[in-house]
Amino acid sequence: MKLYRTKKGGDVSKKAFILHNAAYAAFISYLLVDRDEIDYILLSYYFVGVTQNLVIIGMKRYYKLQVEDAEQTPEEQLARQEMETRICDLVLATSS
Repeated sequence: MKLYRTKKGGDVSKKAFILHNAAYAAFISYLLVDRDEIDYILLSYYFVGVTQNLVIIGMKRYYKLQVEDAEQTPEEQLARQEMETRICDLVLATSS
């Protein structure tokens, strides 16, 4: 896959994958709700498709962050890490 080989997410449109997953979700809901008999093979096919798209979106985000980190100065990277730590601390404090 080109995304893994080039380590760049610019080749992949996130909007296209979100739209694709929305179509999967609509069809999955149709299979589960509007039908008397569930087609498990077709249902599993669409769940695999959603999973693949989510992995691709995750890879796109991961490689985008890697490029952004490489372009930052060490001071900017440290400031970003401190900000992420503060956000995590806030989330943990509000969830408990």
